[in-house]
Amino acid sequence: VQWPSGAKGQYSWGAQGRFELIKVGDADGEDPDVREVLNDDRWAPELRQPTAMCSQCGATKLEPGNWYRCNHCESYNLCKKCFRSGTHSEHDFTDMGALNTAQAEELGPGSYVKIKLSVTNPKYGWQGASAGQQGIVLDVDREDNSVTVELESGAEFKADLLE
Repeated sequence: VQWPSGAKGQYSWGAQGRFELIKVGDADGEDPDVREVLNDDRWAPELRQPTAMCSQCGATKLEPGNWYRCNHCESYNLCKKCFRSGTHSEHDFTDMGALNTAQAEELGPGSYVKIKLSVTNPKYGWQGASAGQQGIVLDVDREDNSVTVELESGAEFKADLLE
């Protein structure tokens, strides 16, 4: 998550069915537009969709970290500007950027992941994948510290958990 002050942090997002409540706004509490989010990992597959659109202002091509998903309404999304203005405040939202920053120890089937750009020689080879590709975790093997991911292309990619 990148806070309005510019500070960045990584937070858990629904590991083992739990949710984390975080505030969106300045840490000093002087931001009048502070809203809380209740991150729900069931929306992780939506990170694969490049067509997210703000339901209020119509902004398109929303990137993780710049849009929020209503946890109660079907297909109701807000861009950061509309979310911070208090639009649709009767419901809690998931910060889609927070879903995009899971730690390796929190990964499980259904998690949305990205091959780090810094990876140059993956433990199990490239298998037709490349750095920066994204996908959904199919399986995590904690014994050999590996993860199997279905890439957006539909291909499967096995990698070390830290790749």
